[in-house]
Amino acid sequence: MTSGTSSGAGGSTITGGTSGSAGGTSAGMLFPDRMTDWTHAGVVQPDGTRGIPSRTTVCATVDAAKYGDGKTDATAAIQSAIDTCPDNQVVMLPAGTYLLKSAIGIKHPIVLRGAGAPATKIVESASINVSATPGTWPGQNTLHAVDWIAGYDQGTTTITVSDASGLHVGQPVVLDQLNDTAVTTAGYVPLVSTAGNEGNVGVGVNDCASRDGLNFCTDGTHPVPRALMQIAQVKAVSGKQVTLDAPVYATHLASLAPQVFYWDGGNLAYAGVENLAIDAQYKDGAISMTFCTDCWVKGVQIEHIARGAVSLFYDLHVEIRDSYFHMNQASAPENYGIEVDDTSQSLFENNILDALAAGIIVSWSSSGNVISYNYSINDSPGSQVLSQTLSNHSVHAFMNLWEGNTVPKFVSDVIWGSASHQTLFRNRISGYMKPSAASGSTLWSNGNWPIGLEAWHRDFNIIGNVLGQAGVQNGYQAAAVADAALVGATHYNDTCACCTCGMGVAPIYVLGYWNSWSAGANPDKFDPLVAGTLLRWGNFDYFSAKTHWDLQELPAGETAPADQKLPSSLYLAGKPSWFGSGTWPPIGPDVSSMANKLPAQLCYETNNLGSGSAFDPSKCY
Repeated sequence: MTSGTSSGAGGSTITGGTSGSAGGTSAGMLFPDRMTDWTHAGVVQPDGTRGIPSRTTVCATVDAAKYGDGKTDATAAIQSAIDTCPDNQVVMLPAGTYLLKSAIGIKHPIVLRGAGAPATKIVESASINVSATPGTWPGQNTLHAVDWIAGYDQGTTTITVSDASGLHVGQPVVLDQLNDTAVTTAGYVPLVSTAGNEGNVGVGVNDCASRDGLNFCTDGTHPVPRALMQIAQVKAVSGKQVTLDAPVYATHLASLAPQVFYWDGGNLAYAGVENLAIDAQYKDGAISMTFCTDCWVKGVQIEHIARGAVSLFYDLHVEIRDSYFHMNQASAPENYGIEVDDTSQSLFENNILDALAAGIIVSWSSSGNVISYNYSINDSPGSQVLSQTLSNHSVHAFMNLWEGNTVPKFVSDVIWGSASHQTLFRNRISGYMKPSAASGSTLWSNGNWPIGLEAWHRDFNIIGNVLGQAGVQNGYQAAAVADAALVGATHYNDTCACCTCGMGVAPIYVLGYWNSWSAGANPDKFDPLVAGTLLRWGNFDYFSAKTHWDLQELPAGETAPADQKLPSSLYLAGKPSWFGSGTWPPIGPDVSSMANKLPAQLCYETNNLGSGSAFDPSKCY
């Protein structure tokens, strides 16, 4: 990772490399120093084909008459069917309601498939764990780290290590380096901070942002030492040279002791959960995927969510798609739809996110992922503040692509540290949500900023989005200490009825504050590099009522493209088949109507999911 001059304030930058082809147009035409090749995201089949494989051979069908009555504990029967199923085959759960009183573990490449949601329903007292070692992590004596001694530049796919004898083709490896906070090179501005407005990551918490020595987690007494990381897969080994399946996302520094970290046995590969409904009973992690490569969740409905309908940890090439995650009449601050930790090159596409505090939350060093074409509706029941439907959270997510989503809000918070180099492309982000009938509230939602980037969130790209809601936002941006009053007016006031006294109003962009909910506090921690390193190009917003092609919104050192043409996508070569007859691309200042309905939104509306009707993805996609 190198420091450059991405802003007049001397902000950090990641330099070099080229982006992949997207939409028939090279994504490299759009600021290649700030992007990577996202075409690798999601499941990659052994022959190199992208997409979830179709498994057709059924090894076992669980007896619905005996175990599908919703009263009999079906855990042992389902687990037995999974354990005895040959690789690459399917365990079928016919229509019925299956009660799980203990966790189920999928630890070899099989598919657990239902007859479709809601015909097949699982009622959980514990998670479905998809992992080579369900419920545990690789043992201490299986962990290894070798020095990464050459091939540091962004964009390279071949690196050199001090000892490659323990590496083999197909193995997942972690690329990392020591945090750059202590770099003293003149002009260098660090990217990584483990300090946040709720504490210092690693102090008193069992975090897993990176290894301390050869542990997955720190011992909870000091900050995580290696918070910027990338997971890649080994494609070839020749002597000490290792070829990776994806380009290096960040130019690394030899002075920060780059390493390649790996564990014996690698990850579970090619396991999936499909076509069923889960009542999570407000338990965490209805589906937990840990140490998985090329695993997936497809066509799944999960309701009564606590923390993480689907939780990921140290995963690679995971795909979660065509699913419906919803809270359903309860409230909790951590009811997340998809919680992504320490995960790379994964795809979260075409999902419905309903009544959640955070629909998709990407954190703990997750990098190179694509979050795309998801639809969010309703806030967490009872909430009187507009939550961050899409969110970065916890040190140090970077190089993720957020494309084509229709959501009320995007927030990259500094609660547990920094993030950088995220690209928001062709999203519809309104900064507003009407209270749901279920909430019992008549109040206008508070915190109505479409995009919030708190301190230490630098080198972001916001390109081709449609932002705000007509008549709602009160300014273009709050991006200085003096602008805090624009944000402070958003605090909840229970004496103010809907829309009558400015409650909830905020600018389009809230940038650089230590805590956006108390923007006037801690002025000494305000970060001008958030706005100074932010790249904005071709965004329409309803406050300005225009599209901004403003050279002043390009950081120093960035050159505007030759024209104002935007690619259709930054990771898709063309309109995907599941998009149906919908407008492609659906969102952008160059698109008729600017924000057309996504397939996920049409599925929600035509199936009356908001009124409690059944979710059936086979009727939608």
